[in-house]
Amino acid sequence: TVSGTIYDERGYPLPGAIVTVASKFGPYEFERMQVFTATTREDGTYTVEGIKHHLIYQGYSSGSAGLVTYEPPIPYGVVHTFVTAVGYQTKGEQHPVEPGSHKEGIDYTLEPGITMRGRLVWPDGRPVSHAGIGERFFSAPGGDSMRGSSDIASTDSDGYFLLGVPEEGEVALIAAAGDELSFFDRVPANASEMPLLTMRPDAAVQ
Repeated sequence: TVSGTIYDERGYPLPGAIVTVASKFGPYEFERMQVFTATTREDGTYTVEGIKHHLIYQGYSSGSAGLVTYEPPIPYGVVHTFVTAVGYQTKGEQHPVEPGSHKEGIDYTLEPGITMRGRLVWPDGRPVSHAGIGERFFSAPGGDSMRGSSDIASTDSDGYFLLGVPEEGEVALIAAAGDELSFFDRVPANASEMPLLTMRPDAAVQ
């Protein structure tokens, strides 16, 4: 369980903010990621419960050239907590979570920004619900090695998501739904457009 309070830039409690807790698997944040969400109450407080992991560890066994994957289901690990609210930048941090623990006091103060709203669907038009959406970053300036995501949001039951950015422009996004990953380049990030993202290997923005 993770709980805390969200504040605006003036220090006032911020109701209606979406708190996303993303479980981390393996060396990259989007490997088989699961997301858990909550909405802040009138006093800005939130509680996210039922956070669980399937820890993935991959490595070479001693004396063997084969790649071994261990997958014990455990209720702890590392989580990334991100907060999104209309008119504010998305903000988040990484936190360790121990078995049966209640991580209290995970508070955030949000800064004003641009909120982009989009929708993620499957090729047949069905919404991709409870997927992770993140802004991609690279291993080095100008590099082509995707190393994870700086900000993460989640889709609702109809596939819609909100992601706060500092200013209008274009962003590169990554979407994770179960074992499926899709990458999107040059997605418009502003308050007036709502890009439609299609989840497939040759992912497209409409």
